[in-house]
Parts: sequence; C-alpha cells; structure tokens
Amino acid sequence: MNNDGGSAERPTYNADVNVKIDDEYKSFSGTGKTVKEILESALGDDVKVGANGNVSSYKEQKNNSDHSWVVFRYQTPKGWVNATDDNLAEGATLALEFSEKIVEGGKTTYKVPTLEVKKTVWFFIQIPALDDIKECVESGSFKVREDSNGNPLKSVEDCYNELKAWTVNAGLSNNDLKNGFWIKGTGSYMNEALANGLHDTFFSGETMTVEDDGVTIDYCINGDVMHSSLKKSDLYGWFVDFLGWGDTQLNNGDWTYWSQYTYNPNAKTLDDARQWEYDQWALGFYDMDLYKYVALVLQTTPQKDGGDFDVDVPIPTPSAIPEELKA
Repeated sequence: MNNDGGSAERPTYNADVNVKIDDEYKSFSGTGKTVKEILESALGDDVKVGANGNVSSYKEQKNNSDHSWVVFRYQTPKGWVNATDDNLAEGATLALEFSEKIVEGGKTTYKVPTLEVKKTVWFFIQIPALDDIKECVESGSFKVREDSNGNPLKSVEDCYNELKAWTVNAGLSNNDLKNGFWIKGTGSYMNEALANGLHDTFFSGETMTVEDDGVTIDYCINGDVMHSSLKKSDLYGWFVDFLGWGDTQLNNGDWTYWSQYTYNPNAKTLDDARQWEYDQWALGFYDMDLYKYVALVLQTTPQKDGGDFDVDVPIPTPSAIPEELKA
C-alpha cells in the first residue's frame, strides 16, 4: 500500500492525520518524508507501521478478516485515495481508517472515510479587454453561439449584459475588472472553492445553492447561475458559464473565453511571474494541495495555425495577495 524506498531523497512534509475515535474524527499533526514517518510522528507508539508503510494495529486494535487499517489521502478531484509515499504533498490530509473490506468480482477494496475535507485556494480574476469585448458585442462581430449539437445558446449580448450585472452587483468598477482582483475560497473541490470565494467576497448576504443534474454543476445566487462547469469525468470543471460569460467566437475566428493559469507548485518563490503556467486540464482536475494559486482571465486570443492559442498575459504573482486574504 505504501513504500518506504528512497526516503532520504524525499522532502519533509507536514500533514494532518485523522483517526475516528468514538465515531468522531480526531486530528493529529505529523511530519515526515514518508507515510510511515508521518504516522509515527502524529500517533507515536499507538500505531504499529511496517517497513512498507502498512499499518498492522492502532491502539492494539489489529487487522482482521473483515477490516484493515488503511491510510487514505484526500486528493482532489478523486476524493479519498490510498496514501502512498509518492502522492504525499505539503499540508496533505490523511486518514487512518479501520476500514471495512469489500470484495466484488474478485477485487478487494476498502470503505473510504466519511470525513469532509475542505481546502483553501486563492484566485486572481481579471478582464483586461473589457472595452474591446463591449465594442465587439455592440458591433455584432461574434458568431452565433451554439452547443455541440448545433442548438442555439444565449446570445453574446446576453452574456455581456449578465457579466456586467454580476460585476456591478459585486461592486466592481471597470478599473477593478481591468486590473484584476484576488479572492480566497474554500471547498472540497476547486470549482466549489471558486464559487465559495465569490459568494463570501461579494454576495455573503445572499443565498448560494448548488444544482447538479449529472452533466453540469451550477452554483447559483438567488436562483441565478454564477458559475456552471461540466461534471463529466473527461472535462471535469470545464467552464460552461462564469459570471454570465461562456466561450464565444469572433467572426474572424478568434475566441473570447476564460483562460486559466496555475502557479507552479514547485516554484522557489511566490514572486516569479514566470511560474504561471497556462492550464492544460480543466480546472477541476487540479490537486488543491499542490495548486493553491489560480488565475482566471477573460481574454480574446487568436488561434494559431497549429490550433493553439496565444495566451501569454501578465499576471500578478501570489506575493501580491492582500494581507487580509492570507490569513
């Protein structure tokens, strides 16, 4: 389940270790290069861990034919997965669970923890070409929006009006949108953290609801969709609609859409603009223990001959996050 090889070459991680005691989870702090070291740091002599990282007992409760001690890690967007030395991360949430063994079709799995986990992410949001977008909308230079089946979607003019309505209701000026702003959100998944951050920053006095029809997850304020993203596994977290705006195409082939960037989790500093990386996956696929800083920029970009887009934009580094958001 875990292996202890090459520990000398691994970084040292701080992690929370959660154990269910009297039907409630209690959290302990652990430090180490491996799962074994972290468990022993957090739980001391109460836990017995083999050289391979497998737990044989906790507080003298030993594995049996129906249950085994299993170490899980909460990893977005997968949820609870088996913890290994290779998937550790700084600030990871682990759970030591006396887990029920489930055998189906000759395959053995273990019941995952019921503990709810929320992580914190900082988002930078910016609309640098707001005036250009407005001019395009007023000139009618956008193509008619259609879904993959050719069915008409809401017009670009409606998208723009909804975008303006959301930002005006949030108290944001045109300068705020052009310069960009930081928010902080918490959630069990990246999209949930984004919606939480928007709600708590701008709409905390209003009700946020979540609608899940199996295809999209919609976060709504007073019934109006604030953020909608795809739920299907191959595009989990792909933006369908964010603050009223969905992907749109100009008549010249350019696209206006929410481009997404993540800050390199291996960066040595939070003040290096070169560490912003254009996202290759949909937002929901990013592990929130690793990717704590995200930029969302509504921009119009030309498509190159190879199908890629010219997406380089200057983005403030995480060192610019206001002090009141860092706590």
